[in-house]
Amino acid sequence: MLMGKSVIPRRRVAAFVALSSVSRLPFTGGLLADGIASSMTNKTVLQTALFSSDYSSASLSVFHLKESVGSTQDEARAILHARDASDRERCIAVIADEQTQGRGTQGRKWEGGSRKGNLYLTIGIPFDSIRSKITLLPLQIAVLIAQRVKRLLDACPEGEDDGVRRQIGAKTTVKWPNDVLVNEKKLAGTLIENESVDQRTWFLIGIGVNVAFAPGLTESPGKQIREATCIQDFCPSTLPESTALALGTDMARGLVEWALDTETDRFVKETKVIEEWKALSEFGKTYELRGEVVDENSGTYQGEAVTLVDIQDDGQLLVRGVDGRERLLIADYMF
Repeated sequence: MLMGKSVIPRRRVAAFVALSSVSRLPFTGGLLADGIASSMTNKTVLQTALFSSDYSSASLSVFHLKESVGSTQDEARAILHARDASDRERCIAVIADEQTQGRGTQGRKWEGGSRKGNLYLTIGIPFDSIRSKITLLPLQIAVLIAQRVKRLLDACPEGEDDGVRRQIGAKTTVKWPNDVLVNEKKLAGTLIENESVDQRTWFLIGIGVNVAFAPGLTESPGKQIREATCIQDFCPSTLPESTALALGTDMARGLVEWALDTETDRFVKETKVIEEWKALSEFGKTYELRGEVVDENSGTYQGEAVTLVDIQDDGQLLVRGVDGRERLLIADYMF
């Protein structure tokens, strides 16, 4: 589930700061969805609602990068190293309008970054600030994304716009450990890396969500057996331009609040993660395990087929092979 530290050349801080602006946005659970539903007839409603007042937080800074960047993961690293001591306790979120070198797991790519409209987000949280089992973090990320995606899809009315009929009926599910699917097509994915800053380890949680368009995957390395989709595919009217920014900020705030929460009983908090992930998953379904990209690129790769059986309290996935034997998955990925 987790990937190690990447070796990234240090960037010039002056150039980074010129690209960055801190957005402080007010959000509640249903505000974005309500705004999008209203904006089907008045597209200024959402923007007005989001930016009507400042949102200040002692625990989170949101950086909106309006110019094209290579990767929000690398931008987040630059922020963490550039901050002065007075601001180094605060979690960060980096949201880019465009991202040209998005990374996926195991050497894969995250496509579509040369166009605006989709969400390219990295959330930085200190390892020692997370108040639950670390192995549950990927599952909580999937739950957080899926719940917000479902809320947006529910807010989009069915029908036609300018004679173009959108897809009707959207089933949102999660795929081990933290992919989000809609009608079996991939809508969102996550990459978790880490970075050491002043002898403190930070998780860099990269999240990509197809909001305005579904990128083609023909140029992506590795085996491709699943199509992509986007939120716009299910909305009869064009989404507001601020949708990705608003969605990303809401996700960052939600994940930081979950990670830093010390008021909720830990057992209750961890149990909720498992229950919510299970409610969004499809047990009894069979998937193919991924392999190394170099093997998949050969064109002959055939991964092992496993059936989902259950998930453990620590987040490990129980699967059954074709031989009937059951085992636990810890760091495997599936198509």
